[in-house]
Amino acid sequence: MHLRRTCTFFTSFTLFAVLALGAACGGDSDARPPDDAAVDVTADTATGADVGTDAGPFESECVDEVSAVPGLVTTHEGNVQGVAEANGVWRFLGIPFAQPPVGDLRWRAPAAPGCLPEPVFVADTFGPACPQLADGAVTGDEDCLQLNVWTPADYTADSKLPVLFFIHGGANILGSASQGLLPGRPLYTGESLAEAEGVVVVTVQYRLGPLGFLALPELSAESETGGSGHYAPLDHVAALAWVQRNIARFGGDPERVLLFGQSAGAINVCTLLVSPRAAGLFSAALMQSGFCSGVPLADAEARFDAAVDVFDECRDASDRLACLRALPAERIVGAIPGSISELTYGPVIDGHVLPDAPLALLTRGEHNDVPFALGTTADEMASDNIFTLEVSTVEEYERLIEREFAEPEGTAARILELYPAEDFATPQEALVRVYTDRAFTSGARRLARAAAASSRSPVYRYFFSKITESRAGAIPARHGIDLLYVFDVLTAIPVFTVTPADAQVADAMGGSWAALARDGDPNATVLGASWGAYDPSRDNYVDFGATVSAGAGLRSEACDFWDRLLEPR
Repeated sequence: MHLRRTCTFFTSFTLFAVLALGAACGGDSDARPPDDAAVDVTADTATGADVGTDAGPFESECVDEVSAVPGLVTTHEGNVQGVAEANGVWRFLGIPFAQPPVGDLRWRAPAAPGCLPEPVFVADTFGPACPQLADGAVTGDEDCLQLNVWTPADYTADSKLPVLFFIHGGANILGSASQGLLPGRPLYTGESLAEAEGVVVVTVQYRLGPLGFLALPELSAESETGGSGHYAPLDHVAALAWVQRNIARFGGDPERVLLFGQSAGAINVCTLLVSPRAAGLFSAALMQSGFCSGVPLADAEARFDAAVDVFDECRDASDRLACLRALPAERIVGAIPGSISELTYGPVIDGHVLPDAPLALLTRGEHNDVPFALGTTADEMASDNIFTLEVSTVEEYERLIEREFAEPEGTAARILELYPAEDFATPQEALVRVYTDRAFTSGARRLARAAAASSRSPVYRYFFSKITESRAGAIPARHGIDLLYVFDVLTAIPVFTVTPADAQVADAMGGSWAALARDGDPNATVLGASWGAYDPSRDNYVDFGATVSAGAGLRSEACDFWDRLLEPR
């Protein structure tokens, strides 16, 4: 047994392990906006355009009169020209939804974007990733608050298509909406979903790490709301507000918006699900392999108040905040990038974006009551990108459990009874299942129960257990691999052996996500099973596995054990 480099199980970057397997086989402003979203979500959404074009009358000081051509969309901020994919789907990349959060706008709510810089903004390129530390180097650009849109070939401004709005993962310190599978092939592409399901897909960039979640006493003091550390969730609110203003021009229906995210993106979905700042901006929500969390403002302020002392020139400055805002973003991210293993950066209970702990708000019914789905994968921890413990023998497995779960007395023995090594192909698989159920399976059940008890809208639970075949052998249902099915990009990775069962699961997941956006009910025609609203007494769910099937009582005995063990004392 040996301990590997510490990582976390809450980052979507576990997909890097999948991709590595494939490789082995083959305008600034000085305005100071208030601290809730500095965007107008009440503007009327214009309609009326020819097929494939969108140049009808539009009342905005940002709009220049230009000739109508296919793929030209007139937004409140100006004209946007898209590019047609090979299948005819239109893509619009790198559209600003807020002003660059630089200079005096750093660590403030996103400012309204203003007019686009050209009479026709050519949206043919992804914007840069937000600053982050990856492989020992800071990459990205602080001017990163942009989003991407895919819409079907025959869209019109009267189409009123469902909208799927996606937040990427990466422990809130890594990742981007343009994250790639292979060169020139993004993972989070809406191309297949738009074509197959007749939906509009939106993906969004947001501030990461210290630029998105830093809380300091000075920041709270200058805020009109008395809080700080909420910049990333306010980026999401601003992007959703952009959707409300503009998505009809891309064929979307602003009244049918599914908010979904995976891993840290799911954590952020939970924040928006319970935040009064996001009220009315989405009609359904879905969390993939995530949970609800929040750090009290005082704790976050104390932690980061000490962390920024690393900057010698700002430590004793008469205006420490002005000094910090003058530092290059690369310096800030490089010095206090945050830890994946500790989930250093995340939602802050600031009294404004988060009035209280998210799970407490959800339990009390103080949330945005919309149809809500959530789920996990069968073996989330089955990747060395997210799980650090390894065992080779039964003896190593048992010793590790006895060491890690020594208290309360009898805990280790009960775990070994619930997860005997002989029930698994290897002791490592048993260990993976222990930690998967502890962190994900039982947590999803607790969240589903809380939501079902407090919501008027239905709650739905799913489980992803599909084993994926590759040239190197079977890949378990690990954290993040379900994204390849939702976005239907499995065939873009040559290492995978794509079977009819894979295609069925991809169709079922894409269809269900689209149906949840369209109808508030994930029972798509292609699902192949009845996905009933969640009943805590049955613990019912849909399993996306070798076949798509309905089930009940998912690992109930193990979840009961973890609930008792993890219940606050």
